[in-house]
Amino acid sequence: MLKLGIDKIAKIMVGTQKFKYVYRGTDKVWSGASIVSYYDGNTLMGRNEIDEGQDVLHPSFNTQKTGYTLYGWATTSGATERVESLVATGEPMSLYAIYLPNTFTVYQAHINQYGQYVQDVVNSNYVSGAFAVSAAASWNQNEDSGSFTLLSKGKYNTATVTAYATFSNADSGGLNVGWATYDGAYILSDWNTAGASGSKSFVSNVGGHSIYVKAISYDAYWQYGDACITNIVLTNPIAWV
Repeated sequence: MLKLGIDKIAKIMVGTQKFKYVYRGTDKVWSGASIVSYYDGNTLMGRNEIDEGQDVLHPSFNTQKTGYTLYGWATTSGATERVESLVATGEPMSLYAIYLPNTFTVYQAHINQYGQYVQDVVNSNYVSGAFAVSAAASWNQNEDSGSFTLLSKGKYNTATVTAYATFSNADSGGLNVGWATYDGAYILSDWNTAGASGSKSFVSNVGGHSIYVKAISYDAYWQYGDACITNIVLTNPIAWV
């Protein structure tokens, strides 16, 4: 390394031409390039020597990480927004990887042993609204509807919503019927089937979405219908290219 006093010489000029490297024999003793250190958190992934003015956001080593997608690079540790362009300055630089999990659950719920709808994960940055509906009928018909909003997909390309429906009645003769829908598409149709239940998944866009259930009873036996959202999962992260 060439120094002037205690400071490293950043540039060596001959006229208007700048030298990039100085060698002693076959040994490089000085470089005007940046030594760029790449980190995943506090873990050093690798270092590249990159000429001044050249892109530093595409290191030469493998950046793949199991279960994650590289979204980009930041200049500070813990940052969540990537730098879109950055070049070497001739001085040492540090960059920090932003990795996104390939699967990100923004909503999750389940029905417990007592038949109660329990929300386990509600990420208010991504979802809001009503996620469960129910209807009951005896010698009549009843319905219920609700709606929720997928506020954002964030740094992901795909959102998948899983909806669940169940019907129960005390009439084994099958005189009670009903159906449940998500955005107008059947989750379950319980035509003449006692105790039916099931789930379906739907690829969904940002915006409002509806859930609906209808119960119909042709006799004195109660028909119960429930529909709910059990999962909203984001996948296919935006990858750094």
